[in-house]
Amino acid sequence: MLAQVRIVSDSNRNRNYGSAPKLASRLQARVPQPRVNTRRVTRAALGKETEGAKEWAVDRRTLMAAGTLAVTMPIVTERSAANAMVTGYEKDVGGFSFAVLQHETPKFNDWYKVFNEKWGKQGPPDFGVVRTLVGKGKGVETDGDSLCVVIVFPNDKLSTIAPFYDQKKNPLWAEAREAGWLTGTFHQSYVEPKIWRGYPGDSGPPPLKGKAFGVYSAKLGIPLDPDFIGSFTSPDSDKLHDANGVLGSVVGTTLKGSDIGTKDLSVTHFHGSYKKACGLVDQFNSRSPPFDGIVAAGVLKEPIEGMAYEVVADTIDLDAIQKIMAASA
Repeated sequence: MLAQVRIVSDSNRNRNYGSAPKLASRLQARVPQPRVNTRRVTRAALGKETEGAKEWAVDRRTLMAAGTLAVTMPIVTERSAANAMVTGYEKDVGGFSFAVLQHETPKFNDWYKVFNEKWGKQGPPDFGVVRTLVGKGKGVETDGDSLCVVIVFPNDKLSTIAPFYDQKKNPLWAEAREAGWLTGTFHQSYVEPKIWRGYPGDSGPPPLKGKAFGVYSAKLGIPLDPDFIGSFTSPDSDKLHDANGVLGSVVGTTLKGSDIGTKDLSVTHFHGSYKKACGLVDQFNSRSPPFDGIVAAGVLKEPIEGMAYEVVADTIDLDAIQKIMAASA
């Protein structure tokens, strides 16, 4: 998982990794090249049943528009993912960013009713949101539930969206705390995706309802490219991800308005079950090997955190993407 350093393996977990600069120089010598490893189709319509799974596709112009958790659907099923280890990566094609919004609430179902009422299909029209992912998890700061909303939007909408979630400037959030449905720390990260694993760089994952994901953030002690990406996509990292049921991943850097700051690390891993997502998050947060060595080497720096969620809803707005593409043609 996150920054699985190439020199970390089962046989040398207790090795002294040395300083971050030394580690970075060793990584630079062995950086894998991007490799395409996911089958995909390009058709005008969505949906075709095939052996109990679905092929998902859209026309190529729409596909190119939705480079971040967006609407095109590669042929990636639970069965195929179980039979083939995820290897290599594809670069994101650009155009879209996403926000990861997290907090806690006493009862998720009560919060979700409020959210659906206020958010509607894809939030305020001026946000330009094309995909909304809602996840539920276990509370950490409180005895309630944790939640995560991921929204995908065109890059130029960041200046509209980030101020809305400003906890000090927007009175909505103080009112939400008074009403009791917003508890714990409100975390917000705005992310520019850089690479995808397990899914094409011009599409992202298929519909995720019923699946799960883990979100991870940290400050980077080495350059993202080629050092971190080289270690994250190494054979040792492939094995770690495969052992923990990772179906695919997106690696990005944070944008202005993020709690952690800008140009820091954001990783999202997608899993077939909440149990699998929790398992990897627990290893990461407890600094179990190999993460203890990665942190000790200075690859990742505080604040370092991971959270797991089960996907309750995943709403994709194909019409919105088509309108965006038509306007930019």
